[in-house]
Amino acid sequence: MEAQVEAQVRVSETELKILKLCLKGPVGNKGILQELGYKSLSGNVKKALQRLRGIDAIAYTIPDKPRSQHQQYAITAKGKGILGAK
Repeated sequence: MEAQVEAQVRVSETELKILKLCLKGPVGNKGILQELGYKSLSGNVKKALQRLRGIDAIAYTIPDKPRSQHQQYAITAKGKGILGAK
């Protein structure tokens, strides 16, 4: 049943790129921006990160300090499931 739910989750191209990047290991905003070719955190990237966190596809590496300068994102089991469905 859970696999069916994961298969139904639709992710944008930006979200997909972020998930694939997180699959390599935890990555911070700077690494995400560099990989996507942005110079600063655009609204598109912010929305993608918020949505991925909202559907539990990625998680903070320092959950009790979301605004830490050392904050990074790590892919979750659900995020891996979404990539497996693509």
